[in-house]
Amino acid sequence: MINIALNGFGRIGKSLLRVLLNDERSKGHVALKAINVGPTDGNMAAYFLKYDSVMGMLSNDPYVKEGMLYGIGEPVKLLSEKEITRDMWKKNDIEWVIDVSGRYTDREQAQEHITIGGAEGVVISAPAHGDDVTIIMGINEDQFDRKKHRIVSLGSCTTNAVIPLIDIVEKKSTIAAIMISTTHAYTNSQSLLDSMRTGHDVRRSRAAALNIIPSDTGAVAVVKRLYPHLVSCVAGSALRVPVPVGSITDVIFELSTAVSDQEWRSWFEESAQGRLKSIVAATTLPLVSSDFQGNTYSTTVDLSFTYGAGKLGRVMAWYDNEYGYSSRVCDFIIQHLAQKI
Repeated sequence: MINIALNGFGRIGKSLLRVLLNDERSKGHVALKAINVGPTDGNMAAYFLKYDSVMGMLSNDPYVKEGMLYGIGEPVKLLSEKEITRDMWKKNDIEWVIDVSGRYTDREQAQEHITIGGAEGVVISAPAHGDDVTIIMGINEDQFDRKKHRIVSLGSCTTNAVIPLIDIVEKKSTIAAIMISTTHAYTNSQSLLDSMRTGHDVRRSRAAALNIIPSDTGAVAVVKRLYPHLVSCVAGSALRVPVPVGSITDVIFELSTAVSDQEWRSWFEESAQGRLKSIVAATTLPLVSSDFQGNTYSTTVDLSFTYGAGKLGRVMAWYDNEYGYSSRVCDFIIQHLAQKI
């Protein structure tokens, strides 16, 4: 049994809680002890958990009483802290914190969960800087060492969608270059309407529901970290588009040798049926983004738009950027944290 807490209760926090509730493996192995909803009214936590514009209405009937969230199994302590306070995790018997706030992505910040809050370790639900290890489930999870790793990044939704595709190709051919382009649902990092908000990307201050917004993607940095031999030959970008959930990545590979359409598609079909069958799926159906709402795979290859052209290979793959990613966070908790050393 592992005692965990959620630091943050936004899109990924709520999605992860729903995944945990639906995953039979978590019962008796994962205990959610606390949720820090941040500097807001904790009494609203039950409402926002029950009703969700993307995921729909939760079958449970959560309610808040005297600072505790009930109706989802064991009672959960609700905290409303803006910053990490002294022993906030230790006094609530928290072993590992799952940071889904989007704020604690640098080592110095994440370390506060341990040195100030009193947790044993922290999982960051985003690409991080200075973390002990970055784990992409199904790809390099064997690199996690519970005895020494205390600050762990699980990458991003796009990272988890792209890296399995790279891993598949890496095992079949020599990669000369990769170009990543992701069409991504808008998120809370953007503005609903034009706003003079500060940030490194001014385009994200433009109206998210009215524009196609070019942006960067943190997936490139993680690819370079996991595949250092590709540092000089991988690049990418993203387009934020007016859909609430459901994204698709379009990855172009330059290979050392030519590959046929049939061979190229077979690589992804074989992996979806074999070693990556819980991570990667493949489909020939004429699907659109809304069809992947609630999909638990990291990435689903659309074989209709996956083909070879000489030494170039193209693969397009869908993913639920909230629920699919949260499913991998849940996998990590159950498979690597709930198992005592």
